[in-house]
Amino acid sequence: MRHKRLVVASAVAVVLSGCSSGATGSTAATSTPPVVPPPLLSAPATEACDPATLAGLEQVVTSQLEAYKARDFAAAFALSSSQFQSISSVDGLRALIDDGQHAEVLDSASHHIGECRGEGPGGAVAVVDVTGSNGASVVLAYQFVVENGQWKILMSRPMGSHGGDTPVDTGSLGA
Repeated sequence: MRHKRLVVASAVAVVLSGCSSGATGSTAATSTPPVVPPPLLSAPATEACDPATLAGLEQVVTSQLEAYKARDFAAAFALSSSQFQSISSVDGLRALIDDGQHAEVLDSASHHIGECRGEGPGGAVAVVDVTGSNGASVVLAYQFVVENGQWKILMSRPMGSHGGDTPVDTGSLGA
C-alpha cells in the first residue's frame, strides 16, 4: 500500500495551486516573502481522533473561520503553530487568503470535520468541508499540532479539484 503524507503550503492559510504569495492590492511598497512549508510530522497517521481531540480541532477550525469572516487576520494567525509563525506573518497570511480566490473560507456559512486521524503524540490530520455563503464548498486537509496544551494549525490546503491534488495518506484518511 502506497502511503502519501499530507502536504500543505501553509498553516492557517488556504493556499490554492498557482496562487501568488506576494502582497496584492496593498499600498505597501514591500512585498511579502513566499511561505515555505514547514517539515511534516514524522509519525504516520494511525487511529481515529477521540471525541476530545475532535472537539479541540472543531474549536480551532471554527475560530479560524470566524476570524477570516471578520477579516481579523491577526486572530487567524494566532491560531497557527509557532512553526508556521516563524516563517510567515499576519501580512503574509492576509496576502494568501484575501486574494479573491478564497470566498468559501473568507465568508463561510458552515463547515464539517469529516475524517480525522491521530498523527503520533500531539498531532492530528483532518478533512474539513467548508461551505461559503455563496453556496460553493471546498474540502481542506488540515494538519494540527499541540502547543502549550492547545491545538494549533500547522498547515491546511484544499483537496481535490478546487485546489489541485493534495497528496494525503489515503490509508489513514479514507480518501
